[in-house]
Amino acid sequence: MLAGKPLRGPNRHPDIPGWESLMEQHYLDMQALAQTLLRAMTLALGIERDFFDQRFKDPVSVLRMIHYPPRDTATSAEQQGAGAHTDYGCITLLYQDTAGGLQVRDVRGEWIDAPPIDGTFVVNLGDMMALWSNDRYLSTPHRVISPLGVDRYSMPFFAEPHPDTRIECLPGCQSESQPARYPVTTCAEFLLSRFADTYAYRRDQEAS
Repeated sequence: MLAGKPLRGPNRHPDIPGWESLMEQHYLDMQALAQTLLRAMTLALGIERDFFDQRFKDPVSVLRMIHYPPRDTATSAEQQGAGAHTDYGCITLLYQDTAGGLQVRDVRGEWIDAPPIDGTFVVNLGDMMALWSNDRYLSTPHRVISPLGVDRYSMPFFAEPHPDTRIECLPGCQSESQPARYPVTTCAEFLLSRFADTYAYRRDQEAS
C-alpha cells in the first residue's frame, strides 16, 4: 500500500551490488515483451492496436522469483510444489530452470508437461484476459510437480494493467447469442477480490 493506494508499495531488494538496477531493468524488459504480445492479440480481438498500451501505463505487473526446495523425503513424484491454479492477470511470462515440473491442463482436461526449452518463456493466459475476451481466451490451469531431490527455480512475470483500468467485455467478444458473462470491474477490484478468495488471512482482516 502506497499513498493509500492498494497494490503499490516499495520493493525490497537484497543488499547485493548491482541487484536493484538489474532487476528494475529486467522488469521493464519483461513489461515491454508482454505488451508486444498483447498488441498481437488485439488483431484477433478486433480492437485498436494500442488498446492495451493505453491501459498498461503505470501498471501493477509483478515479477517474482520462486524457489521450490528439493523433495528429498517425498513419497511420490506426484507430490506437488504448487497445486492447480490459474493466474489472476492478463498474461504470464514464465522463465524456468532446467529442473522441470511445470504442467498445464489442455482443453481435454489432461495434464501435459511444459518442459524447459532454452531461450524461451512459457506464456499463460490469466483470468483478467478471460473477462476482457468473454472467455474467447481462457485462463491456463497449471501446476508444479516438485522434482525429487532437485531445487527448482522460476521467474514468472504477471502482466497486470493500471489498477483503475475498467475490465469489461470487449465489443467484438459479445453478441445477442453470446452476452457478456462477467460484470464490469476494475483491475484493482478484481485482483483484491481474488486475493481475498485465495488467502484466508485477508478474509479475516476484512471481517475484523
